[in-house]
Amino acid sequence: MKLRPLLRAGLSAFALTSPALADTALTVMMSGTPRGEVVVADTGPHARRTVYGFQDRGRGPALTETVQNDARGVPLSLAIDGADYRKFPIQERFAATGAQAAWKSDADEGRGAAGGFYVPNQSTPEDRAALARALLAAPDHQLDLLPAGCAAIVAAGEQPVTGAAGPVT
Repeated sequence: MKLRPLLRAGLSAFALTSPALADTALTVMMSGTPRGEVVVADTGPHARRTVYGFQDRGRGPALTETVQNDARGVPLSLAIDGADYRKFPIQERFAATGAQAAWKSDADEGRGAAGGFYVPNQSTPEDRAALARALLAAPDHQLDLLPAGCAAIVAAGEQPVTGAAGPVT
C-alpha cells in the first residue's frame, strides 16, 4: 500500500501528538480513492482502542486493537482481533505482569523480560505512532523491543507547518 502525501503527513503529525489524544479518524487512500480508515479513541488513562481496515481488490485487514500503556507509553497489555490482509482470523495478545511479558500471535508465542515496547505481528498505523511517541519520551530516545530488538528515533530535520493557531515547527 502506498500512502499518499496527505496521509503520510497526517500519520507523521499523528505520531507526535500527546498521549491524551481525542478521537481521531484518518482515511486510507489508494490511487486517489478512499479505501478504508484508521479510527483511534482514548478509552481511559493510557488506554486506546484502534479500528483499522481497508479494501484492496477484495483483500485488506479489518483489525480492532485495544492497548493499555504505562506512563512512558510502553504497552502493558494489547489485544488485536479481526482479520488480516488475506482475511485470515487474527487473535493476538500481549501482557506484561511484574517483570515478565508474554505474547501470542499467528506468527509466534513467547515470554521475556517486561519493560520493552511490544511490536505486534498484526499492526495498525497507531502502533507505529505509539512507538514514535514512546521513543520521543525515552531519556535517550531508545527502547528495547519485544519480542526482540531495539529502536531509536533521531531528528531528520525540521519542517514548518501552518495550522489554525499559526506556524509550528
